[in-house]
Amino acid sequence: MRILGRPEASFESDALRAFYQGKRVLVTGAAGSVGSALSSVLATLGCAQLAMLDHLDHGLIDIVER
Repeated sequence: MRILGRPEASFESDALRAFYQGKRVLVTGAAGSVGSALSSVLATLGCAQLAMLDHLDHGLIDIVER
């Protein structure tokens, strides 16, 4: 779906998994729409630790409960 009037970006999941696997990752603004979507994707890539930071703690709780 084109929301911004440009083609969607596509990524090679094997390359992303190889890059992030076993690493510690910090996502700032994680309770927002982009940050929460990014955190969800990173959670599937085998990070050793995924830290999510935001000033809205209730937004982070919602993400963790999903």
